[in-house]
Amino acid sequence: MMKNEINNEIKKDNEQSKNNEVICEDAADNGEAAHGTIDEAANESKNGASQEACDEASCEASVNEEIEKLKSQLNEKTKQCEEYFNMLQRTAAEFDNYKKRAIKEKEAIYTDALSDVVASFLPVADNMERALQASAGDADFKSLKEGVELVHRQFKEIMQNLALRR
Repeated sequence: MMKNEINNEIKKDNEQSKNNEVICEDAADNGEAAHGTIDEAANESKNGASQEACDEASCEASVNEEIEKLKSQLNEKTKQCEEYFNMLQRTAAEFDNYKKRAIKEKEAIYTDALSDVVASFLPVADNMERALQASAGDADFKSLKEGVELVHRQFKEIMQNLALRR
């Protein structure tokens, strides 16, 4: 969008410069036509020659002014483009940092959730060990069955608390 505006301004300024040159050339052509041939122009008085020199000098001065004006506009637009480019780079860097931060936060949330789930199942593992130890010295499998049923019930409760279904 900015390039189009800059290009349009440069085209406009170039057209104005061309118009000034055409006007100067027309004035020079009119001067030659009014004075006749080249031989007649050489025979003119010093005033006529100095007037043409002034016209050419004024045309050259206006062209030089236009060039300086265009250079200053170009410098302004270049500075403006640099500012926009710097803003773009900063915004891109900020977005990149945001993405990295979001990934780290997501990983942290996942790690916390995983540790919570594992911590929830630790009592189940402890109770399984107790049930196995209690049944090791007893030949009666009734106590083993009761212990395993308790662990199973605890396991189901944890699954429900975590909103997991079978």
